[in-house]
Amino acid sequence: MRFHHAAINVLDLQASVSFYEKLGFTKIETYCSHEERTAFLKKNGMMVELIEEVTTRSLPVRLSGHLAFEIDNLERFLREYRTVFTKVERYTLHGTQVAYAIGPNGEEVEWIEKMRLSNNEPH
Repeated sequence: MRFHHAAINVLDLQASVSFYEKLGFTKIETYCSHEERTAFLKKNGMMVELIEEVTTRSLPVRLSGHLAFEIDNLERFLREYRTVFTKVERYTLHGTQVAYAIGPNGEEVEWIEKMRLSNNEPH
């Protein structure tokens, strides 16, 4: 078994697609029904499904959890995508550099710098 995708509800599908495309994701498929509009985006083997509910649009979107991505170099990533985010929070967790920003729907998007093993640690 392997992970297929993460799905989040969004308020504005087009604005959300644009946000994730600026992060390097590519839209690979869209789907529309009477209840929802959906877009699948992919980057480096990861897939995200964005879902805009059409029939309950007046109701508040309930977001649960967050999206988290492992990257090789947090500093380089933040420099490269600095124009995408209005505010980035940073912290260190168990010696690992972490940053997060809020997406266009209030969702938290988190980046975790890939841990580097020292020569003394087992592989």
